[in-house]
Amino acid sequence: MAMLAFLAGDDWETSPAQQAGYTSPVTAGADLSTALPVCQPPALFPEHMVGQQEPLFLNIVLPTHVDHDGAVVEAASVRVRALGGTLTTEEAIAVLKVAGWPDALIPQALAVAWCESKWSPYALGDSGRSAGWFQLNIATWFQYAGEDAEHWADPVTNARVALATYRYDIGRGYRPWTQWSCGFAAHN
Repeated sequence: MAMLAFLAGDDWETSPAQQAGYTSPVTAGADLSTALPVCQPPALFPEHMVGQQEPLFLNIVLPTHVDHDGAVVEAASVRVRALGGTLTTEEAIAVLKVAGWPDALIPQALAVAWCESKWSPYALGDSGRSAGWFQLNIATWFQYAGEDAEHWADPVTNARVALATYRYDIGRGYRPWTQWSCGFAAHN
């Protein structure tokens, strides 16, 4: 009979990214104990075996709800921080959702960010003033959005600032995407 091996009690409530010391604004301080109940799977130990042998894993942590977008964002953040590179389509969409972008605007946001940086969170403009996958002016827009400019390369932070910038344009009656040189990409 094949047995499944699980590590009982060893870091089931932390992700590999958290174990490596990374905390993103998305997951910092998250209480995972409520989302991950401790269960005992009786199907693995038929009644006639109870008491005959001590199972190796009594407490298996099974998620009742997996925040797919949050998990994708965390993995993407760790990967681009360690290796550089660009976000994948799935990662870029997940980041936008976690950052609060409305579903209807996600295709436009993807087009603008692709034109600006090819979805590279560590992209820097020629002058060094515009940064991140949305190429936002660090001195202006991070302060306006109430975000720490030191986190310009965090994909979610950059996307939140981009959303605040987009809303700035709309709130003042400007054509959407006015603040981006690639704003035209949203309208194609």
